[in-house]
Amino acid sequence: MDLCGHATLASAHVLWEAGRLPADREARFHTLGGLLSASRNGDGMIQMDFPTKPSTPVEAPRGLTEALGVRLISVRSNRMDYLVELADESSVRGLRPDLRARRRSGRAA
Repeated sequence: MDLCGHATLASAHVLWEAGRLPADREARFHTLGGLLSASRNGDGMIQMDFPTKPSTPVEAPRGLTEALGVRLISVRSNRMDYLVELADESSVRGLRPDLRARRRSGRAA
């Protein structure tokens, strides 16, 4: 597995709570997916910074447009995810993806 965000979040929490890492220090994890850091913000919440993976333009995979139910401006991919660009904020807020349709197309959402 390249990266497991939930396990990394829990690990940072345990390091701080057990006193193995000072509460004001950033936790840095070298993962197969790249460097991931975690820090505590002012209200005690943990903020994580995930590795950036460059993306390239690709054709929309089969069933994606139908599953999202909106017009796609562009589709990009890196080795981990797809990134879709929509026309505007209201298109994003109005999304009601049909994840079952996406799974039926032959690839998990």
